[in-house]
Amino acid sequence: TLEFEREYNGLHIMLRNVLGQEINTNVVRSHNRIEVQINESNGMYFLEIADRDNHKAVLKIIKQ
Repeated sequence: TLEFEREYNGLHIMLRNVLGQEINTNVVRSHNRIEVQINESNGMYFLEIADRDNHKAVLKIIKQ
């Protein structure tokens, strides 16, 4: 679960594996909390979050 200090509109969420392959893409309309489920095998993943102004953050996630 990701929780933000304020509510964002139109967040683009992309999950990639360590090879850079896109696993899942989603657009979140209006929330300050996002649930992320990884229905893949254990390993390292990267979650890229971008807002409408193309400000980006990348989070490294390790699924065990």
